[in-house]
Amino acid sequence: MRILLKIVFAFVIIFSQTAYCQTADDTTRFKTFWHGEFAETILKKDSLMFRYHSLSYIQCRECLTNTAAERAEAVAAKKLKIVTTGTLILDHTEHIPFKMFFKNDYGVIFDSVVVSRLRDSAMVEYRFRIEPIPKHVAGALKLKTKSMVYTALVVAVDATEKLKRKRYGFSFLKTKNGFTLFRIIAE
Repeated sequence: MRILLKIVFAFVIIFSQTAYCQTADDTTRFKTFWHGEFAETILKKDSLMFRYHSLSYIQCRECLTNTAAERAEAVAAKKLKIVTTGTLILDHTEHIPFKMFFKNDYGVIFDSVVVSRLRDSAMVEYRFRIEPIPKHVAGALKLKTKSMVYTALVVAVDATEKLKRKRYGFSFLKTKNGFTLFRIIAE
């Protein structure tokens, strides 16, 4: 019975790795992509390449409230029990159209501190795990609703006595064209 369980367990692990096409080569490719092509795109503020490496909508809760005006709007919207940003009414997934993100949030998320740390291995940590993907994202990229997510976590604010360390997580999905940014998180 124990042997049968071990065989079934091994089969499940092998099947899940093949089903999501995640290999050690993929993690190495992602790290190379992050330190090379993506970091270069950010350093040059290349909107065309950034768009190429992103979905048309980026999930970014932090982007809804990262300026004083947006925070005030969020407080007012919370009282009305709606989530808005400017003229855009968002659902609870906080997806920002790419053009709006690049215009309003790109410089806030990719400030001088984050940009200076993109290639610093002491400031970047990687996370690779299978996660549920929103159906519209999975559909747009022709992926399963559970896929391998490749995340680079960059320290944006160092910890002090009064402040907790803050990191931005840039989450990508592997597609036939390479890695595609679909989510930015703050933790």
